[in-house]
Amino acid sequence: MKKIIVNDCAQYFTALKEIKKGIKAQILDYDEDEEIRLFLSIELANYKSAESEQLLLQLISDQSDIVRANACDSIYWSESVDVLDTLFEKAKNDVYLVRGYAVLSIADISINSKSDFSTEKLSMLYPKEKSIWVRMCYFQSFYRLGNENYLTDLISSLDSKKYNYRIAAVNFLSDIVNESNRSIIMKSFEQRLNIEKNKAVIQLITQRIKEIG
Repeated sequence: MKKIIVNDCAQYFTALKEIKKGIKAQILDYDEDEEIRLFLSIELANYKSAESEQLLLQLISDQSDIVRANACDSIYWSESVDVLDTLFEKAKNDVYLVRGYAVLSIADISINSKSDFSTEKLSMLYPKEKSIWVRMCYFQSFYRLGNENYLTDLISSLDSKKYNYRIAAVNFLSDIVNESNRSIIMKSFEQRLNIEKNKAVIQLITQRIKEIG
């Protein structure tokens, strides 16, 4: 095992290159620098290997909320049942941002690995979820895992009272556009655009309509 000591961002990127080449590497001594851990939790999304997966699993238990959240998001490409188990624990017992990204990656990994037990396990966690944003993460994940009824819930989220939730709903819907749902999502965007008052939401919906159309 090649040991790479990471004390600054330059060494950090060198370490990532080594991992991408397939060299078995262990990145050490980054634990006291949150900036490096944050970079690592984001950039490892682009380095799909067993070594990257193990590093992300470490970062999913990081002391920093934002590092844990990014690590949950970045490990979406895994096919490991062990990773799924870890993400389910995070979806159950962590801050809302970590819970949400854990739920989204559970859907990704379940699709990657053709796992058929995730919907049932998510269904057990969902009723206890209070965060509106995390509930939208569940809506998208359930939809992607085959329950098309949750498209209606995501569309209904476009009418959330807070504009930041409406923005989230637009992004969640944009991410799942396909030939079968394109027309209904476009129609829902156009209907919301007709009554929307917030400039940021108007701008985002207008942009998404152009991209989808």
